[in-house]
Amino acid sequence: DRVIWNSAWNRRSFIEGIETLLKHAPEPVDPGWRERLERRSLVIPPPIESLDDRDRADAEDRGSDEGGPAAILHNTKLVDYPDAVRVVWPHRWEHDKGCDELLEIANTARRREAEGGPRLHWLLLGQPFQRVPESMRTMLDDHVDRIEHAGWLPRTEYVETLRRADWVLSTARHEFYGIAVAESLLAGCMPWLPDRLSYPELVPPEALGLDPWNTDIRTDHPGGHGLNRAELHRRIVERLEPAAANVAVRRLESVITDAIDA
Repeated sequence: DRVIWNSAWNRRSFIEGIETLLKHAPEPVDPGWRERLERRSLVIPPPIESLDDRDRADAEDRGSDEGGPAAILHNTKLVDYPDAVRVVWPHRWEHDKGCDELLEIANTARRREAEGGPRLHWLLLGQPFQRVPESMRTMLDDHVDRIEHAGWLPRTEYVETLRRADWVLSTARHEFYGIAVAESLLAGCMPWLPDRLSYPELVPPEALGLDPWNTDIRTDHPGGHGLNRAELHRRIVERLEPAAANVAVRRLESVITDAIDA
């Protein structure tokens, strides 16, 4: 048998959770369980389709014509605002995605802008649900003049929005891989990612710890990091190559075939 995980973080957090649980087991457990599980495990990232996949875009756009979720806010006056730094937050609007931390960051951005820092515009592209966290309601109220879009978008518009953004921000506390973040990175967004969960697997080490205040995206060499933006993007794309649909699907098929034939 084989156990396939979508990230090393997923595998590690599962095993650590089981170890904690088994400490309270009423009967002794075979001490070799972890070694056997790890021996049979491998990591294959979820397949990420090309952002240029027109068949997928057309299919999803047709579905949206039949009644997709409505956007909460679309501020056309901000779309062409000069010199704004655009930040994508691509999470669903739920507490485990760190809505409260997003609000704190937006408050900090407002204060630092007043002190001469960059003007940040927000693209909140995740799916809202019926119960919107209070921090997101406050975000929409307090930062409406910095939010270009909030809510769901059809696939074609979604990809176009990713490509005109400068950064992708994650505040997630729960994430086993992060397809939306990976898509944003492939679209050219700079990584504004925490050093936790699966994110260290998505980008090279030098791409962690960046943000719009310590990295000037208007120059070829981000301030304080000595990395050319185009070169950083190349390294990120290289890092995400195993998740490309044609690569990941082929590997999944091979593993499944080998397991059946064994």
